[in-house]
Amino acid sequence: MRTLNFVKVAVFALTIGIAFFIGTNLYGKTYEVHTRYTPLVPAVTKVSKIDEYWLALNLYYEAGSEPRIGKIAVGIVTLNRMNDSRYPKTIKDVVTEPNQFSWYNDKIVRTPANSKTWQDCLEISRMLLTKGANSDIISILEGATHFHTVHVKPAWAKTKVKIVQIGDHIFYRYDDNDRKTKI
Repeated sequence: MRTLNFVKVAVFALTIGIAFFIGTNLYGKTYEVHTRYTPLVPAVTKVSKIDEYWLALNLYYEAGSEPRIGKIAVGIVTLNRMNDSRYPKTIKDVVTEPNQFSWYNDKIVRTPANSKTWQDCLEISRMLLTKGANSDIISILEGATHFHTVHVKPAWAKTKVKIVQIGDHIFYRYDDNDRKTKI
């Protein structure tokens, strides 16, 4: 299990590296990821500033101290939720759904204090909403719709399938037999 998780993270990191530094088209024949999971995230045709803003806020407050790969993974979870019938249909509604993301539990949106981290989150948000929305990056997390930090042990984690740990976050998806149930 530990080796499999390491391989998944390594493949994920390689994919991100290719996308950011070489500019490789992830849809082409140069890089292919095989997984039994079909991503929930369809290509986004029109990106609104509101979607970009709320996704970036979620990245900033949920994974701001994480490396880029961790921020991207949190963004993928947010997009997976938006495209899952158990969750709201807009990024803002997914992020602001009660008791889903800890930073929004008090329902107060604070201006991001660290401008460098905020700019990174905005850039990742744009990338996920345009270039990466239907790529192999998404499939590596196998449809993850949940995550938590290593510092907590939520009760819901026992009811989900653990996918991978990236940085300080552990990612989960619904069991294939549990596609209708929402926590």
